[in-house]
Amino acid sequence: MKNGVLSLILIIVGLTFQGCQHANHNSETGNGEMVDTAKIDDRLKLENEIQTAMFIETVAMNNMLKVELGELVVEKANNPSGLTL
Repeated sequence: MKNGVLSLILIIVGLTFQGCQHANHNSETGNGEMVDTAKIDDRLKLENEIQTAMFIETVAMNNMLKVELGELVVEKANNPSGLTL
């Protein structure tokens, strides 16, 4: 599962960098410095995609836990010794 999630993150990162077109989007700050706004936009997109991937991983892990707990409940319910506390 961890390898699958890591692969998903790497794919998202790769597609982000490949799909970005680095046009020269510059903006001047108040003190005369030039800022490449395309790099800022790319970084924000990347951070958003990483957060999305982490959310998907968390949801998947929680769902796996629910399935495992459900299987344990069924196993214990079918075992008479598992019903005693």
